[in-house]
Amino acid sequence: MGRQRLEYKLKKPNAHHKYWRYVLSSDPKQSEISTQTKVKYEAERIAKEEMTATPLFGEYAQDFFTTKCRLVRRRNASSKPFTQEMLALKRSHVIKYLIPAFGQVRLKDIKTVGFEDWRLTLPLANSATAYVALCCRKHGGS
Repeated sequence: MGRQRLEYKLKKPNAHHKYWRYVLSSDPKQSEISTQTKVKYEAERIAKEEMTATPLFGEYAQDFFTTKCRLVRRRNASSKPFTQEMLALKRSHVIKYLIPAFGQVRLKDIKTVGFEDWRLTLPLANSATAYVALCCRKHGGS
């Protein structure tokens, strides 16, 4: 049985930082997050709690624009239901663009500025990138 890769790496207190810190494996900037404790086992507990408290975007978006999605059920019960083509298009945006970029990122770690910066890198017309962003904004919650 191999070693399991942790979603974070602990960093010891030093001359500059008096508390244990952790770095998320999914964070491309490798930002250090303070645990506000000087005890290693407490720091490990805090980091593990943080990892399980917030789902990954990929887990959260699993049902976006499917028949299990609350937004889709609400909309289909209204006078303007989604067509199958529209659902397929919106779902494809989620799968093609959002999940590859944010699938392994915790929801709380996705910031508006980072999202907008990523959106500018998409090889699509402005109206299409706005449409991809709209998939997230409109969905709200699953």
